[in-house]
This record gives sequence, structure tokens and C-alpha cells, in this order.
Amino acid sequence: LERPSNVQSGVNHTVNFTYQVGLATDSALSVYFIGYGYNGIAGRPVQDSFTVNYDLTSGKQLRLSDIFKRGSNYLEFISRRCTDDLMRRDIAPHLQGLGPAEDNFRSWQITSNGIVFNFPACRIANCSQGELSMQLSFDELQPMLNPGIPGKFNITYP
Repeated sequence: LERPSNVQSGVNHTVNFTYQVGLATDSALSVYFIGYGYNGIAGRPVQDSFTVNYDLTSGKQLRLSDIFKRGSNYLEFISRRCTDDLMRRDIAPHLQGLGPAEDNFRSWQITSNGIVFNFPACRIANCSQGELSMQLSFDELQPMLNPGIPGKFNITYP
């Protein structure tokens, strides 16, 4: 077999996987998984991530819409706040990746202080920015949250 010209001999293929626990209580588990890989073919590292938010009392994985009141326009609020935050950090965002669509905010994590939204490299800004995140506090989200959130998850937030 002949090796393709773009593949270097001796190049290692590596994968690293890590995680961050945002919240772990008797009633909720929120984990952010991050994977990094390198395969000599692409010639650059590859990064991907996802989150798992689990309601342990109901035995179901949580969707973002489970946290917020129906009709509260939470996606518009999240979109606006994330865009404003990036601009304050002098990061020019790709606005289509921050529009008020649930798919744009699919990587989110519950913490004891609020909800963190994670954005993979290249999705909402220049790739050189790397993975970006934004936390919205329960205080600013409170008017849009379903009754009992964050208390439902045994979070003792002020």
C-alpha cells in the first residue's frame, strides 16, 4: 500500500478527553465533556465538546427549555447577553452562531451560580479565540426560570 502524500510517517494520532462537573447534588448532575484530538492528516488539533444535564429525581436528561418558562423569550435574552459579553471582550462574534435558536445554545451547564453556555472554537468567533464560555447568573435569569429553579436541584443560591 502506498501512503497518501499528505500523511507524514511517524505522526501520532492522539485523543485527550476531560470533563468539568458544574453541579452534582442529590437531584441534579451537570457535566461538561471536552475532547481534543490530533491526527497527522488534518495537520492541526481538533476540539469538540458537549454537556450532559440530568435531573436525577425524574431520571431524565434536561433540555434547556425544561429550565425556562414557556413564552419567556429566554433564547432572545441569552442571545443578546452572550453577544453583548463577547463585544465587551473585544471579540467580534459570528452573529448567526448566537441567534436565538436552541441549537446555538446546546452546550450549557448548570452551576451553583447560574448557567454556563459553552461555544466550540470557530462557531461564534475566530478560531484563534478557542472555545468560549459565558455564565448567566440565576439572579439575571430568575424572571424567566420555571418555578422552583434553582431550588429544584438543591442549589442553595442566595
